[in-house]
Amino acid sequence: MKKIAAILGTVVLGLGVFAIPAFADTTTNQATVGMVAMQSIMSSGTMQKAMTTGDFTQMASAMNTPEIKAIMGEQHVNQMTNYMKNGMMGGTYGNMMGGSGSTSIFTPAPANVQQSQNWAGYVDTPQSGSYTSITGTWMVPDITSSQQDAASAQWVGLGGASSSDLLQMGTTETIENGQQINKLFWEKLPSPATDVVTVPTGATVTVDIAPSTDPTQTSVWNLTYTITPSGGQAQTGTIPVTLDSDYIAGIGTSAEWISEDPSTYNNQLYPLANMGTINYQSATVNGGAINATGNNVEPFELGSTNGSVLLVPSALGSDGKSFSTGTPAQL
Repeated sequence: MKKIAAILGTVVLGLGVFAIPAFADTTTNQATVGMVAMQSIMSSGTMQKAMTTGDFTQMASAMNTPEIKAIMGEQHVNQMTNYMKNGMMGGTYGNMMGGSGSTSIFTPAPANVQQSQNWAGYVDTPQSGSYTSITGTWMVPDITSSQQDAASAQWVGLGGASSSDLLQMGTTETIENGQQINKLFWEKLPSPATDVVTVPTGATVTVDIAPSTDPTQTSVWNLTYTITPSGGQAQTGTIPVTLDSDYIAGIGTSAEWISEDPSTYNNQLYPLANMGTINYQSATVNGGAINATGNNVEPFELGSTNGSVLLVPSALGSDGKSFSTGTPAQL
């Protein structure tokens, strides 16, 4: 994972999906107004029809009103409706509507969760053959105050679980000189990570790692990204990387979708930022679901050296291609 050299301080606030306490944070009167506005929208004919048919685009339209924006804030509403429009609300309605203060739309991870000191998410290993492609989508979280030097990262990659070879692409979220800085990066271990572009907060990031489709470039792999700002124009790019056959064999041994506590150049973990809930979507390996036949699936939680659990993954969504990471309290 990318080493962050600067002095950092961050916090990430989860997107409170239908969680009124997430925006009722000023006065009792505002909280009451917010509750009434939300209840009115949730009981409206448009929303009820959308929930019956499973039309998330229609749900987003019902939520995108001046009244709700005035209470929740325009950026918060835009992020929430962006989740809906992009199918980020996977899973059952029961999980989605999981009660006041709920930020996760999935259930907690199964009992076979493994523990890592810096990873939370899912790792696949093939029962036979090897992996040759991976995809994933997430939203860059909004970062505000946290303790000094805190940091967080989200990424997808091939290799790295049982091999020292790892090809990955993702985002880091940091505070530098009091300003939030989000970077898209890629990395081919053992080489250091390379920053690609600054990413707006609230943008949806999609990553695709796969071999080149050009038959004359059999050793070239492409790391392709699409960054879609909330209400903005999508930006797409591709990083071509030349790999030898041994490295290709190494990265074919595992696939990962991870929220991480980054480390310094001296391999010291930064204090983990409060990332809130990160929702992964369109998570595929070799074109199939995380839990497709032929995959050994391992969920990982992030634990501290004193034994406490800092981040956990949810169970997979019904499509096998979606899950969340967050604190045990959030999931």
